[in-house]
Amino acid sequence: MGELFSLLYRSKCILPALSSAELAMLEVARTRNQFEYITGILHRESGAYFQWLEGPRSGVEAVYASIQADSRHTNVECLSSEPATHRRFSDWSMAYSNFDDESLFDWAAATGMSLLLPNPQEILGFLEHRASLLA
Repeated sequence: MGELFSLLYRSKCILPALSSAELAMLEVARTRNQFEYITGILHRESGAYFQWLEGPRSGVEAVYASIQADSRHTNVECLSSEPATHRRFSDWSMAYSNFDDESLFDWAAATGMSLLLPNPQEILGFLEHRASLLA
C-alpha cells in the first residue's frame, strides 16, 4: 500500500456551510478517500477549511492535487506534509466538524496558538480533540 504519509492544509471555502453542495462534496470525498485508503478530518470555520489527510503517500498526494484544482477551494495552503508513523484518524474516511461544534479560533485563543503562523501540531491537537468527540 505504500509509505504512510500525512498532510495538513487550510483553504478558503466557497460553498455555504452544510449546504446540499457541501454535503455532496463530503460524500464524494469520503467515497474517494475509502478507495485511496485515506483517513482524516475536515474542520470548517469562518470561511476556512482545515483538513488533515493520512494514508499512502501516492493517495494523499493525489487527493491534495484534486483539492488544489477544485474550484470549491481557493487559497489552498499546505501547512505540513511528512511521513507518518501511524494513523491518527483510522476510524474516519473523513470526519467533519464546524464552528457550531467547537471553535478552532477559541481553542487558539485559549492556548495562545497563532492562526496567522500556525503550528501544525497545535492544529492537529485540536482536530484529534474534535474527532474524539465525534466517535
